[in-house]
Amino acid sequence: MLKYLNLSSLILLPVIVAIGAYFVTWITPILLIAAVILYSTLFALGKIKGNIVYLVIFSLSLGLIWQTTMLGVDVVGSDIHTEFYFAQRSLNQGWDITYPEASNSSIVIGVLIPLLAKSIGIGVLWVMKLILPVFLALVPVVLFDSFKRLFGEQKAYYSALFFMIVPVFSLEIAQIAKSMVAELFFATMLWGLICNLKWYWKLPIIGGSLVLQILCHYTVGIMGICFLLCVLGFKFISLPIKRWQQGNTNILIVLVCLLIGCATFYGYHSYAANGGAWRSIRDIGLQYLPASIQKLSPNSDNVIRKTEIVKGSNDDIPIVEVPVSKIDAAKVLDTNFESRPTLVRLGVGADFLETSWDGKIFRIIQYLTQFLILLGGVWLLWKYKVPNEYLGLVGGSIVLLMMCVFISGVSQIINMSRFYHMSLFFIAPLFVLGCEFINKWKIR
Repeated sequence: MLKYLNLSSLILLPVIVAIGAYFVTWITPILLIAAVILYSTLFALGKIKGNIVYLVIFSLSLGLIWQTTMLGVDVVGSDIHTEFYFAQRSLNQGWDITYPEASNSSIVIGVLIPLLAKSIGIGVLWVMKLILPVFLALVPVVLFDSFKRLFGEQKAYYSALFFMIVPVFSLEIAQIAKSMVAELFFATMLWGLICNLKWYWKLPIIGGSLVLQILCHYTVGIMGICFLLCVLGFKFISLPIKRWQQGNTNILIVLVCLLIGCATFYGYHSYAANGGAWRSIRDIGLQYLPASIQKLSPNSDNVIRKTEIVKGSNDDIPIVEVPVSKIDAAKVLDTNFESRPTLVRLGVGADFLETSWDGKIFRIIQYLTQFLILLGGVWLLWKYKVPNEYLGLVGGSIVLLMMCVFISGVSQIINMSRFYHMSLFFIAPLFVLGCEFINKWKIR
């Protein structure tokens, strides 16, 4: 009886949340908080276990996302309004893949949303509010299964829970349609890397996931390529270290997947949206960082400004001017946090004295989670023996976050909060391991 009660409540929870959010009621956030506490308590007591844990994670995750996407009668967010326009345009006129707008380069916007809207018959608006969140809600489920293979069910559950209660997941990513789908393939790539499968399964899972990331959202695709490079690099570094030599994915598979990913990215994004995404990546790599390091103003004499006209489907559309400057290596490292973006200052505690008391409480909680993640990283290396693919991904995450903090401009490429969110795909378990270390230290 309890089993059927659990199943029915798990199915009803996100539905009730969606209805409550649509009518903007105050009860749904409280209901979600209560549900997280209730199911986590039942899990800790051993009342929930086995396959039903997957459903618990999915239900909580979908409820958190629908709490954002189902608010009101319109799509919620800033980028998503542009995505809505181009998805509707693709449904009515067909997909013009060459139209020079970054959102239009995504197969989610040009193909998936119009296809779902036409086949289900609910319109683009409700596909974006109702259906795409299901893809994003599956991300913690895939992560749970991945972490379970590394650390066991209990640590995997709390790791997945930590990943999805960090606000970026349900508040920011839920407002970007193409990210909601792309991140599912990002998580699947991790699953493929750490699973103990034959090479003829790993190659399509890892390579296919990377390709789909690239086609869905070029930002997530670039992150996928970068993290695979971290795995490849760590595999070479770990060759003389016996403790780190164990891996579940052959280095040749990683290399082949990287080649496929890079070829796909260049081949697709140099054409889609008139190559806008490819130019953005090129400009960030070659021009944006040096310009941000030197903090040059748009009218500086050292800045070369260029406007490029690109032929669109009907009009000539000017591409945004990009400042270009010479690299000043002496200014690469920037430790003057007072002038840094708000989220960087928050992360390093530079604005602690300026905030209100509730802001201070939030920051203390944030600093505590960061401390536990760092502690968990040390405990991981000391206590656990995990595949070197996972160590490479964790190492890449730490390097990425350090770059956001100490290299001026990096945190503004997509937003510090999104970089942190992408890193949590791999370092979320470190928070749980940090808690485990504290617990064992207290017992001793």
